[in-house]
Parts: sequence; C-alpha cells; structure tokens
Amino acid sequence: MTTAYGMIGTGDFPTNHLPTSYREGLIAWDYKGMAPFTAITGKIETKPINSDKHTWFVQAPPERAGTVTGVYNDPALTSAYVANAGVAGTIVYVKMAAALAGEFLASHTVELGVATFPMYLIHGKVIAHPYVDGANSFVTVRLKESDVTVQAKTLANCNKVTIIGSAFAHGEVAPRSVVYYPEDLYNRTQIWRNALNLTNNALQEKTRYGTPEYKRVKGQVLQMHTLDREWSCIRGQRWEGIGANGQPEYHTMGMVDYIRRSITAGMIPSTHIADFRVDHAGKTWIEKGSAWLNTKMELLYRKGTNGERLSFCGSGVRQGINDIAMTYGTIDLTPESHVWGLDIDAWKHGFGKAGLITHPLFNKDDDWRNAWLFFNLRNIKWCPFGNMDLHFRKAPPKENEEQVAGEDGILEEFYTQGCYEWGAAVDYLLLFGVGKDG
Repeated sequence: MTTAYGMIGTGDFPTNHLPTSYREGLIAWDYKGMAPFTAITGKIETKPINSDKHTWFVQAPPERAGTVTGVYNDPALTSAYVANAGVAGTIVYVKMAAALAGEFLASHTVELGVATFPMYLIHGKVIAHPYVDGANSFVTVRLKESDVTVQAKTLANCNKVTIIGSAFAHGEVAPRSVVYYPEDLYNRTQIWRNALNLTNNALQEKTRYGTPEYKRVKGQVLQMHTLDREWSCIRGQRWEGIGANGQPEYHTMGMVDYIRRSITAGMIPSTHIADFRVDHAGKTWIEKGSAWLNTKMELLYRKGTNGERLSFCGSGVRQGINDIAMTYGTIDLTPESHVWGLDIDAWKHGFGKAGLITHPLFNKDDDWRNAWLFFNLRNIKWCPFGNMDLHFRKAPPKENEEQVAGEDGILEEFYTQGCYEWGAAVDYLLLFGVGKDG
C-alpha cells in the first residue's frame, strides 16, 4: 500500500492513477500533394503492355553536320591541303568519322567552315559516293569558289562540314538513298507491393486516436505505396536480376536514370546534368546564378520538341529564384493553375515557358532541396503490365476462420506493376546546387 503525508499534490498519485487527457483522433502530416508525378501521369495517356520488358523507339532529326579531321589533296590522305590552293573546280578530300561520312551522297551541296568562326565559309559539292573506313573515312568535294583568307582562316583550318542541300543536272539519273534508323530503348516493369497485415485482435481493438485500426493502417499503407512509386519513377535505377526466391526481379528506369543513360549513349551532352557549385566553383549564386540558368535554358530548349516544360524543384530552388529576382528583378514567375491538387507556377523566360511545382519529397533530402528537374509531359507514358495497374487485393471473406493459412489475422495489399516510357532525351534537364554558392 502506497502512503502520502501532508498536503497531497498531483505528484503524489501512484503511476497510472490519473486518467490524463487524450484527444480522440490523430494529427497526421498531410500527404496531399506528396506524389505530384504519380498524380499528373495518372491523367495522361496510359498504354497497357503485355510483357515485363517494354521497348520503344526514338528518332531525332539527323544532324547532317559534324567534325572534319583534315582536308587533303589525294584520296590516300597523304598530301594535306595548303592554304589558298583551292579555286572553283578544285577537288579536295574531306576526312571525317565513318558515321558522319555515311550521311553524305553524291549530289549533296556542302558548306565547309571553322567552328566558332562563322565569318569563314567555302562551298562545294559532293561528287562521289563517300569512302567509309573508320577514322580514315572521307567525302570527295569539288569546290564552287576560291579559297580566300578571312582573318587568317582558310580551308586548311576547316574543322566542320554541313550538308546544305542537294543539286542535280537536267536529266541526271536518280540518286542513292540514305535511311536513318531510330534508337531502340527499353524499360522493365517493377512490382510495387505494400502489405496490410493485422491480427484479428487488432481488428477489434479501439484505439485512443478514434479510427478503427484497419482503416488507419490501410490509409497509411496506401500512402507508403504511393511514395514508393513516386521516388522509384524519378530516382529509380533500371536493374535486372534474380530475386531471393529464384525468380526474375526487375527495377524500373526512373527519369534521372534515363537522363544518365541518354548521356552515356551520346544522345544528349553531359551538360544535361549539372551542378552550379561545380560549374562556378568559388563564385556566389548572386554573381553567376542568373547567367548560368540562362545558359541551361538555352540548352534545354535548343532542340526540344515544343516550347513548354514542366519541372519539379525543392524549396531551395524557390529561394534561389527569389534571391535573383530581389537582386536584379529579372524573374517572371506567376501562378498559373491549380490542377489535380497541385499549384503550378509559370516561369516565362527568353526560350519558352516552364511550369514550376515544388515537390515535397525533394525537400526531404538536403541535396534535392536545391535540385531542379525539367521534363516534357507530352513525351511520357505510364505503361501498366496488363491489368496490374494500382489495385487493392483484399483478404478472403470474413466467414473464413483463417484469412491466411496458419495465421490468426488478415493479409491484404496494394499492388502495382508497370513502367514509364520516356520520350525525347533533349527535353530533360537536371540541375543541382540551384541557389547555392559555388
């Protein structure tokens, strides 16, 4: 028996004797808007597929231009061209990589020049089928004009060639053809599963936060399933292997992995992933941030498929934009729409318009808080495997004594299997360190 002497205060009561006060209900962080990419792509084209390996084809317009590695007087490439030696009618042999040589046809008119010096140009016509032999490939060109020095530049300095068009004499025979084949890309469908596993006792208990435990846990499991999908489809890496049960296991290629693979494959330059802190080490964001963003937007829209992009960013990016706006007054950022539970601001700049969405998951990571990810929603498709888009797999009816063989409880789950099809790589850009000093 516990005793107390003198004036009795609340500190004298034995443990658990006071009822205290519990709020009936649960104060939880709001998950609304936590998965904006999943929300947005739920409204775009869906293309069910019938295999866990999904392949598609992407074809960019041909460049029809490239690097020249030398100009010669002979097809053996032993006698280098000498400055000002060429006149109209002179035949030269323009050396280049095999892939570029394969684009030329006899009849093509060409422009020979010097990179970063557009004041020097000389024109000619391809008069023979290209010779293709690795690094020693060449195109035979008959000059249409004399080689005249322009600020110390001549045909001897030539390091680039551009196909201008084609030209034929009256009654000339038909030319040979050049065919460009698309790039084949693929992704693997990933299986996302999040289980709801409760004992029969837990199903019957009443908690202090009011809602039945089944309803609370089911809502939480759905949230986790959604977040798993969201991050996988942005930061996931494609992987193909064997699971613990000896069966195939695939991880889907997320957006960032697609950008990295496109860079590795030479489809886009490495500058489509950049970090301000690396590009401008030792400089402040206020000094160089505005010019850096301008350069990156030119890169993003240079060869893009249309003039509008969407983007996700963290709060650090917003702060960096505000810092530039407050310093220079050069940022045009206005609220544009509120769709699918998302606030989208429009950033209008010299190259087009980008929709700006603050992504809550970016703010959970210090590096991603200052990251900015651009993409073109028109070129993205969600591809569920068969009928295995998001669905809930319920337990057997309640009249079954054991819902799971040998277990006193239920096992249910949210299940999704699918992958994304990513479009033209030139429409993607990932920037780190936005708003940070170098």
